Amino acid sequence: MLALRQWLALVLCVALTLATTACAGTDVLAPAASNGGAFVPAPADIDAPANTAASAAGIDSSIQRNWLGYARWEQTVMQAATQSPLPQLPALNSPELKLELDEIYTLQTRLNDQIRERVQFWDTSGVLRWNEIARQLVARTGTPPPKAARVYALLSVAHYLTLQAVHDWQTRLKRQTPAQLDTRIQALGKGSNAGSCPSEDAAVAAAAQAVLQFLFPGEAYAIGQSALEHKESRIWAGQNVRSDLAAGDAIGRAVALKVLEHARADGAAEASAPWTGSVPNLPGAWYSLSQTPPLLPNWGQVQPWFMTRSDQFRAPPHPAPGTPAFVAAVNEVRDIATTRTAEQTRIALYWADGAGTSTPSGHWNQIASAAITHHEIDSLQAAKILAILNMAMMDAGIAVWETKYHYWLLRPSMSDPTITLVMSLPNFPAYTSGHSGFSGAASEVLAHFLPTQATQFRLMAEEASVSRVYGGIHYRFDCAEGLTQGRKIAALAIAAMN
Repeated sequence: MLALRQWLALVLCVALTLATTACAGTDVLAPAASNGGAFVPAPADIDAPANTAASAAGIDSSIQRNWLGYARWEQTVMQAATQSPLPQLPALNSPELKLELDEIYTLQTRLNDQIRERVQFWDTSGVLRWNEIARQLVARTGTPPPKAARVYALLSVAHYLTLQAVHDWQTRLKRQTPAQLDTRIQALGKGSNAGSCPSEDAAVAAAAQAVLQFLFPGEAYAIGQSALEHKESRIWAGQNVRSDLAAGDAIGRAVALKVLEHARADGAAEASAPWTGSVPNLPGAWYSLSQTPPLLPNWGQVQPWFMTRSDQFRAPPHPAPGTPAFVAAVNEVRDIATTRTAEQTRIALYWADGAGTSTPSGHWNQIASAAITHHEIDSLQAAKILAILNMAMMDAGIAVWETKYHYWLLRPSMSDPTITLVMSLPNFPAYTSGHSGFSGAASEVLAHFLPTQATQFRLMAEEASVSRVYGGIHYRFDCAEGLTQGRKIAALAIAAMN
């Protein structure tokens, strides 16, 4: 029996021979294990989305008109992916196609349990596997929350547009699967109902590879190895011949090219540059206890997906320091810290999502992925849910960070040093709460697509929000206004994408 390493080496060498892919080492970036406690909803009707969030935000025609910018951009992406010629495909009954089918038959005679496990790993869902890998990359590289939300958004947009283009091509080409063409071949796992060409998995892998290598250049080799394993697993599974992979690869790269053009122009690079400003000298202004620059003070200048401008949902002024309302808010945090229960501590830690994790947006990305898996949602619908979810959370991060550095409010423990903390104090202002913004946006998107579970998702968002009060690092008004910002953005996203 071939060992897993031998299989990977064989995969690489076959790719070198038949697809001019370099034969490299075999270390594969495996997704991190899921966090404990992920919510898995009960079965729900995903085909009857609720419109509660959209109606609550009062979406008007002027906002809808501003969405035309994205619609035009999406149209150019789709044109690039559906109108550009694909690599030449072998004709049915041709010697070239027979060679491709012979390759699969030969490989399948060498199947063993280890190879089957890797085939099953990718067969579960390429879209979800790549979101898992993205979460692992965010955690390993210490990517901060607003930038992490952008990672997930760019990946999911690329996947959603790629799969739309793939399904368009499959419908036109109507190519049969290897198992349909050759009775010697086993069909392992699931394939596309519309046809085998272009390969859905190859397209998803190619798009993910391009986007994630752009975002994590230091991880390029491992990302490339994962993409290669994903594609090659479809050969072993008997779901695609090699020309199917080449066609899918071309589509994924064409879409990713357009998505990365957008990424290079969205202002994130400029917003990530070293800060040269100064903290305002105002009563109650936040300051860095570590004497280091604050985290991403210019992130509010990044181009959003759905908002017309970054201050569109800026929170109203908070209670002024020294006023009765502000003093009461500080006292509440201190009282909770003094009498903090084991359950409050558990909640604070469960939702902490600090440095070295997938961040709050990654936590919600994982919750969404668990729900998608539970309901066996198809790949295109899964990609759409994750695209709207992650784009909304990216916008929420922009809105919250714009608000934070508009008001520069100090943290509760800076107002009252007797307040004890469950986690370390973030190095940026308090108002509004980032966790609450991300949670408000995510919960409303998920409630829309899984309406019978809407109450549960919203309760989760409320718990994630109040966890920051339990932890001692936010006033309650930080959290309430952050939730409101996220919910308004979710409503905007749902209305626009529908």
